[in-house]
Amino acid sequence: MKQSEIERRANTDKPWFIEGAIQYKDIFEGSEPHVTKYCVVVFMWTGTDGGYRPFLSPCAKWNCTDKECEAT
Repeated sequence: MKQSEIERRANTDKPWFIEGAIQYKDIFEGSEPHVTKYCVVVFMWTGTDGGYRPFLSPCAKWNCTDKECEAT
């Protein structure tokens, strides 16, 4: 991420999100495909030394694996 984008995000109270899904098959024959979904909320703030610090927190939803994901 460019420094200008880090500064922009650190100077606002709006969070941003990192989210995604991974689908894969393991090496065991006959096993079902797997899915992992993830979501993290990121807030940027300025530390006492003037450097930028991220604060990460899991989203309320969309952090799951396999059958857990079917319920969300």
